[in-house]
Amino acid sequence: MPLPRNLPGLALCALVLAALAFESARAGRLLGANRRLRAVEITSLRAAQLGKQGEALLRANLAVLRDGERMDPAEIGLRMARGSVHYLLGRMDDAVAGYQDALRLEPRPEIYLNLGRALAALGRRAESDAAVERAIRLDRRLASQRPG
Repeated sequence: MPLPRNLPGLALCALVLAALAFESARAGRLLGANRRLRAVEITSLRAAQLGKQGEALLRANLAVLRDGERMDPAEIGLRMARGSVHYLLGRMDDAVAGYQDALRLEPRPEIYLNLGRALAALGRRAESDAAVERAIRLDRRLASQRPG
C-alpha cells in the first residue's frame, strides 16, 4: 500500500498536538503550584496570629509547599514561603535554608532581608548584617526595615 502524500503534514500535526498536550499539562502544574502558594500565603499569616493553635496549620503548609515545589521547581515564591513558614514556626535554621534555596534561584532583595532577619534571630550578627546590606543595595526602600 502506498504512503499517503500528506504524510509529512500528518507527522507535523502529530508533533504539534504532542507539544500542545505537553504544554497543557505543564500549565496545569504551574497553576496548581501557584494556587498552593497563594493558599499558604493566606493561611500562614492567620495561623501565626493564633500562636500554638496555628502551628499545626503552619506545619501542614510546609507539606503544601513541598508539593508545589514538585509541581513547579522554578517557582521562587514557594521557596521564599517555605523559609517564612519555618521562620513563623521559630525554626530559624530551616528558615535560613529556605531563603538560601530561594536565593539560588534568584537574588531578590526581599529574600536577603528575610535571610538577615532569620540570621539575626540565630545571633549570627555579621552574616545578618551582610544579608541586610545586600538587600538595601538592591532596593534602597528596604533600609527602613532593617532588623533591630
